[in-house]
Amino acid sequence: MKDKIEALLDKYWAGESSLEEEQELRSLISKSSDFPSERLFFEDLATLSQIEPAPLPAPKNKPVWLRPIWQSAAAVLLFLAASFLVFQNQEKQTEAEAYEQVMQALSLIQQNMQKGTGQLEPISSFRYLNTSHEIFDLKE
Repeated sequence: MKDKIEALLDKYWAGESSLEEEQELRSLISKSSDFPSERLFFEDLATLSQIEPAPLPAPKNKPVWLRPIWQSAAAVLLFLAASFLVFQNQEKQTEAEAYEQVMQALSLIQQNMQKGTGQLEPISSFRYLNTSHEIFDLKE
């Protein structure tokens, strides 16, 4: 009998037993005292199968008059998010344009400075003169 129970248990745990074999296994285990943990398992399984599940509570429906309010709130939120994104994009474009204008102004200043320093080339020889007497050839 012990060998038959072990063979049926192996088939049961492998998932290969039929319903008749499972019924036979349950009846043999309930009569045998060699497999206490398996007997307890099948007794608990039988107890669980007798318990009826509690009915699920009905879902709570929101009032119909709230739907337009939620839809309006969602539309306003969507509009605000889109406005924020457009504003951020415009701000970045404005910053890029300002940067370009500053760079053009600095380039123009640099060109004019080069022109001005180019016109001062003839005067550069005066820096070697020590005094104003030498500039005007004055003799004291």
